Amino acid sequence: MLAKDDVDSWDLDLRDAGKAANVHPATVSRWVLCGLSKQDGSRLHLEARRFGGKWRTNRAALQRFINRLTSEFGFTSSEADAAEHAL
Repeated sequence: MLAKDDVDSWDLDLRDAGKAANVHPATVSRWVLCGLSKQDGSRLHLEARRFGGKWRTNRAALQRFINRLTSEFGFTSSEADAAEHAL
């Protein structure tokens, strides 16, 4: 059985994460499930956990993901900028 603190620490559902990152929730779902392909062949995924059949993430994981987007991919789109300011 999960402790309430475990669930509470993953406080964003994918819709809320999409709002925070200024992207569609389907984009966040792809970040979680498929990730982004890096040049070395590995994949970058947004950290998330599944609770009761629903994926959840948190602001710290979203910030780490956005930081890695900017550093590893040179990604500087308005979505990344907006997400950094929203967090």
